[in-house]
Amino acid sequence: MIKKIVCRKQKTSPDCDSEQSFRVSRSILMLLLTLAFAGLFVAEERNQSMFFTLNAFLSQLPDFFWINITNLGSTLAGAALLCLLLPKRPKLAVHLLISGLLCTLIIYGLKHSLDVLRPHLILDKASFHFIETNITSPARPSGHTATGFFIAGTAWIFLRTKTLRLGISLLAILIGLSRVAIGVHWPLDLIWGALIGLGMGYFGALLITRPFLITRLSSYRNSHEAEAKEIGYRILSLCLICFISAYFIVKPLPYSGENLPSLIAIYLALTVSFLGCIKALKERKKPLI
Repeated sequence: MIKKIVCRKQKTSPDCDSEQSFRVSRSILMLLLTLAFAGLFVAEERNQSMFFTLNAFLSQLPDFFWINITNLGSTLAGAALLCLLLPKRPKLAVHLLISGLLCTLIIYGLKHSLDVLRPHLILDKASFHFIETNITSPARPSGHTATGFFIAGTAWIFLRTKTLRLGISLLAILIGLSRVAIGVHWPLDLIWGALIGLGMGYFGALLITRPFLITRLSSYRNSHEAEAKEIGYRILSLCLICFISAYFIVKPLPYSGENLPSLIAIYLALTVSFLGCIKALKERKKPLI
């Protein structure tokens, strides 16, 4: 009770903001997980009919739109967008490497275990809207949807602005819907992907930012050690940004000729992130958690 009163008086306190963010994010996450689990049981029998309905409705928007939205859901494209937070949140690099890798392993492990064929591999392509692609890997869960919701889960922890949080959540939903619009995923694939991505993004970020963990770690570090660790995180951030940039040079985005907006967004995010990390590294400020 005392802590709540103090938080009301000191609205700018980082600990109070963190606690409020944790409560709000936890409530929203529990709601989303409940809806996702409900969808797992309800959608199975109507999966194909839902696919046709959604695909027909979403096809009213131009292919150009869905192509660029879906490109933002590739694993490293999502990482590139999250890199925008690295200049102020250098420990996010650890989250991207550990939680992101675990999320990817879970997704691909389930894909090959469940071995669900994609719509365009079992349905007549003339019966639905299909944007030509050579994807033949198993469908469930949707990796792009998982990436989108991984970004959203991470944003709900690291960002304090509600408008940004909601905007990124909307982007995650659009990335998921783009997979049905293109014709390469079933609706149920999206639910599985959203559940895994949101869980890994949220809880992975939570482990980094949870106040009591930070307090305990801080009590065992002197300022010199803290500065050294911060520099290490920033160097790791720069290496991650360079790796992602090199990857897209070696392996361009699909749908060449129509992917310019998404390509610009990715490289703009990487450039801003790189310059921000360089500036922060030069200034060598106190650790930012």
